[in-house]
Order: sequence, then structure tokens, then C-alpha cells
Amino acid sequence: MKISDAVGLKANTPVIYGHEKNEVSEDEAIQKVEEAKHTIAQITFEMMDRHIEIVKKSQELAKEQARKRAIERMAQERKEEHTELLAEMAIRNAERRDLLEDLRLKKLRA
Repeated sequence: MKISDAVGLKANTPVIYGHEKNEVSEDEAIQKVEEAKHTIAQITFEMMDRHIEIVKKSQELAKEQARKRAIERMAQERKEEHTELLAEMAIRNAERRDLLEDLRLKKLRA
């Protein structure tokens, strides 16, 4: 719910501009001042509503970016782990190949 809706202000309240001193009675001047105060309050609430919306969107964007960075970081970690596993497998295969070659040479000599 928007703040301006909560306090019962209507949108598009007209802004009242001042007139010459002699044209306006004291009661009319007080009424125009009250209307101007109401307009200022409405504009203030609308600005607060916009501010709240902007902050909310900013927070959602920051949250989404953080989530994206976390996913990218996890993918990079998995890639590095996979690379390390492949390197370990290559070393084991090389050791196994050397061991089998040594056994083959011993059989030939015997």
C-alpha cells in the first residue's frame, strides 16, 4: 500500500498559485494555504512512495546480482575441482602404466 493511499490523498490535486493581496479575503487565503499544505503533503507522500519503490527495486537487483555471483563462484570452484581430479587421474594412470611396464620388463628378463 502506498503512503499517499493510506492517508487518503487523491492524485492530481491542483496546485494553487497566489493572487494579488487585495483580491483575496482572509478566509480565502487561509483556505488556499490549507490546500497548499495538503498539496505539499500529497507530493511528499508520493515522493516517499517512489523512494520506497526505487529502494525495493535496488534491493531486488542487488540480491539477484549476489545470487548470480554466487552461482558463478560455485561453477568456477567445481571447474577447478574437476581439473584437479583429472590431473590426479592422469598421474595415477601414468604411475600404473609405469608399474605395468616395469612388470613386463621383469618378466622379459626372467
